[in-house]
Amino acid sequence: MSISTAKPLHAGDLRIRAWGATREECVAQTVSALVAGFVPRLPRQTSATEFDVHGDTDVALLVGVLRTVISGIGARNEIPVAADVWAAPNGLRVRLGVADLAGVVAVGAVPKGVSAQHVRFAPRTDGWWCAACVDL
Repeated sequence: MSISTAKPLHAGDLRIRAWGATREECVAQTVSALVAGFVPRLPRQTSATEFDVHGDTDVALLVGVLRTVISGIGARNEIPVAADVWAAPNGLRVRLGVADLAGVVAVGAVPKGVSAQHVRFAPRTDGWWCAACVDL
């Protein structure tokens, strides 16, 4: 079972948490939690994008995915509506189904960034768990 949550900490931050049976599933759930923090209803997917993230640690990989997703929201005005994540040499391969942000009614501020010092990501006995603080 996978779970993700998003909760405002205060006007400038959003706390996201996710759980998944595997590291990759947890990363995908973290992307879902990020979007759920400001979009209550996801629109239909209009296109897809793929990218690789490289890093020396699991935290670095998760931060890289979140930064790439947030960058896409700001630079291309698109939000992920679906995420698939696979292990890749030296990192992760991510495929996002995306939709145009212009057609979405946001209920919160759009994420602006994430700091590695506010990210926790680790295996547990029942799968993987993460928590991140996202700047709004």
